[in-house]
Amino acid sequence: MVKLIGSRTAKKILTNVAGIRQLTMRKQENLIHSVNWDYLIILDACRCDYFEEECKIHGEYQRVWSPASCTVDWLKNMFSSFYPYTFYSSTPFVNSKMPIKNYNGRKHFIKIIDLWDWGWSDELCTVPPSVVYESAREAESKSIIWFMQPHLPAIGKTKLVPKWFKENFTRGQGGDIVIIEQVMRGELSPETVKEAYRENLKLVLKYVSKLINELEGTIIITSDHGEYLGEMGFWSHPPNINDPILRAVPYLRLTVK
Repeated sequence: MVKLIGSRTAKKILTNVAGIRQLTMRKQENLIHSVNWDYLIILDACRCDYFEEECKIHGEYQRVWSPASCTVDWLKNMFSSFYPYTFYSSTPFVNSKMPIKNYNGRKHFIKIIDLWDWGWSDELCTVPPSVVYESAREAESKSIIWFMQPHLPAIGKTKLVPKWFKENFTRGQGGDIVIIEQVMRGELSPETVKEAYRENLKLVLKYVSKLINELEGTIIITSDHGEYLGEMGFWSHPPNINDPILRAVPYLRLTVK
């Protein structure tokens, strides 16, 4: 049975599974706040295993432990103070207009580029990675650059942008939920979703590779959280889950000149 995670029993099992794995990884927030980076590139909902299979960018790589299993909690835990960073934001959770879910980007970053707003594609129901690339290619040092992919909807070679989704989607809400509901109803196979996720990752990595060729300095490529893709029947990335599938994220550091 395909389901969204939610039961207390499941959470307890996943917490126990995660305990030993967490001890073997460095904390993502410690690394991000201790490294003198020039550019922090975030791939939304990027799993370690898929990243390791598809990323061809060379650098110092490790798996690290994210402070949260969903974006808003990650932002609250990772960037709780004020920072002199410019935020190229394809996620509406960081915007210059209003707080969302008690996170006010204006109180945490010196400048926010609202890619989620003017870079939005009504056809694809997301901000394409090409928009992020074109906007951030001349970014100054101390910039956070947020790509929405591989987070669903999938806009790579295997596309998953259902018609219902296009007609009813509201920016800032879970773009993966409609697709998951299709899986639950048997209208979409789990294998198709996994392939679409992989192709979404390939697409965004292509633009990340192009972007780092335009930049100079120390670059960190990482993610806010992972993604369930049918493990134990679970999908998406709910909050407050202590499972390596969601909490272990890629961390790649490189220097370009």
